[in-house]
Amino acid sequence: MSIKELEKLSAVNSRPVTVNVGLLKSALREINAHVAVNGKGIFTDMVLSGLNAAIERGKA
Repeated sequence: MSIKELEKLSAVNSRPVTVNVGLLKSALREINAHVAVNGKGIFTDMVLSGLNAAIERGKA
């Protein structure tokens, strides 16, 4: 994959979206269940941190 292709994918993945907090909490539970069975992968902590931060922002 070329740098240009990665930049294009990054731009698409960086656009903001709106979801309800319940969906974020469900994703968090699903990832934690996966971690309990399979262990953490390379980016798991980053994803979990991002989800937790988004959930906290959604409480305000």
